[in-house]
Amino acid sequence: MYSCCEGSMDDESTILCTHCGGAFHHSCMDPANSYDFSTIDTNNWTCPTCTAKKPKAIKGDNTPIRLGASQAVVNNNVTQRLKKKKTVSEPSSKAQASDTVSQITVSSLELREIIRQEIRREITELQKGLEASFEHLLNAKFKKIEDEMEEVKKSVSFINNKYDEIKTQLVNQEKSLKSMDVISADMTQLKTTFNKLESENNTRDQWARRSNIEICGVPEKKNENLITIIENLAKKADISFNAPTDMDFVTRVASLSKDNKKPKRIIVRFMSRYYKDEFLCKVRQLKKFEN
Repeated sequence: MYSCCEGSMDDESTILCTHCGGAFHHSCMDPANSYDFSTIDTNNWTCPTCTAKKPKAIKGDNTPIRLGASQAVVNNNVTQRLKKKKTVSEPSSKAQASDTVSQITVSSLELREIIRQEIRREITELQKGLEASFEHLLNAKFKKIEDEMEEVKKSVSFINNKYDEIKTQLVNQEKSLKSMDVISADMTQLKTTFNKLESENNTRDQWARRSNIEICGVPEKKNENLITIIENLAKKADISFNAPTDMDFVTRVASLSKDNKKPKRIIVRFMSRYYKDEFLCKVRQLKKFEN
């Protein structure tokens, strides 16, 4: 480590201070490279810092001078005075060279310190500017992210609400389906019962019609008497017929087709199936005989 700078250029020429022992580069002492260091007495050279710390005696002044810690005498009870310097009309060339180098060195160090301070100030301002820019950029980014997160929260909340609604609807649908299953089972049972009743009703209806006959082709007349028509038919077929005791009812039945122009059929229900069979047999014989 050198006293003039923080560099480690070991290959450069250096000069040692006889007071503090510090090493100094020639290039640091004379940046302009305008001085010949070979003319300096290296055994009696002090650096600019030590030179500035030396007490200066006034000409003709015999006042004792307190030396620095490095120059103090071991015996503290003895007060030493500076020796009178010989008056020299002109400084020697070596002294002039030393003062010139000291002045150049001081100027170089001050310049270095000024440059360092300026660089530090610029770096500090640049750092502050960068921090402000980064802070503004990060705030803008975070604000955008916060807005997006807020929108996401709203979307998630909306989806959750819809999910709850759909879930409630599904629960209600399941309840309805269970009710529908019960209703379907009831409907199936009712259908079975209806089919059974319909079959029984058809059977009873067929059983009830066992005494009926259907007569077709008899012309219709206004204010006709169907009982008289049946009595005339029985008389012609030579059948003993008594309407109050042998016949239950008689009526005409319209055709299902509206376009049918034929006379309505006559339905006769007899009191006994056996009488119906006898009546029908006699009528068929009469019809066969006429044909």
